[in-house]
Amino acid sequence: MKYKWEYGDNGSQTYYKTEIGKDYLCIYANKESSNPKMYMAMYIKNKRSVNIWDKKFNDKMRKQGYIEKDELLPTTRKLLSSEDIEYMKKKLIYCYENDKLEITP
Repeated sequence: MKYKWEYGDNGSQTYYKTEIGKDYLCIYANKESSNPKMYMAMYIKNKRSVNIWDKKFNDKMRKQGYIEKDELLPTTRKLLSSEDIEYMKKKLIYCYENDKLEITP
């Protein structure tokens, strides 16, 4: 499947987005953060919004007992992030196509 990415800036974020039918994929960076070039990823599929999490970090937190195995929104979880836009697009596409919430960096 081909993804056509569109760049945008809404004043508080810069982002790259694409739409597949009714689904939506987006990588975004918050301008007000300590690193405004650090991108995170999310998608909406079947009306469900999903943030992409850092599996390696979260597995470490699970092992140490900070995250319960089935807990969906623990406070110690870490979003996947990178300054590399193409890397983030690749990770987001993989998660979207495979219905994943987490991915190893």
